[in-house]
Amino acid sequence: MVRRDVLKRLGGFDESYRPAWFEDVDFCRRLLGAGGRIRFVPGARFMHHGGSSLARLSRGEFLHYFHRNQVLYFAKHHGERTASCVRILAGTGLRLRAALSLFHPLVEGSGRVACARFFWSAARRISGTRKEGA
Repeated sequence: MVRRDVLKRLGGFDESYRPAWFEDVDFCRRLLGAGGRIRFVPGARFMHHGGSSLARLSRGEFLHYFHRNQVLYFAKHHGERTASCVRILAGTGLRLRAALSLFHPLVEGSGRVACARFFWSAARRISGTRKEGA
């Protein structure tokens, strides 16, 4: 929960993170930077009617947007050098998943080679991600 005036003052959620992922992390970072507080209230209960972004994306699109937005977040708040390191680490992790998939497919319902290609393709897309998005 956030007060409407605070949400408005901070410019709301940054739509650069479309379709999802990291817009909430970015907002919290900006909130803290503006002197706001984030509280954890374990007894609070909320109903979330979401998940529509994920339901419309293929697995490959999910990986692309998730890691692209991760890189965008780090570029925005930590600079291009850090974002470049995150890009390299994400790509390396996806390539390792591709290699492991040749022995045991990591995507349910996929064969080993198809699974490896899936992660390899995602790694190639992430490696090309730049601050302005890909």
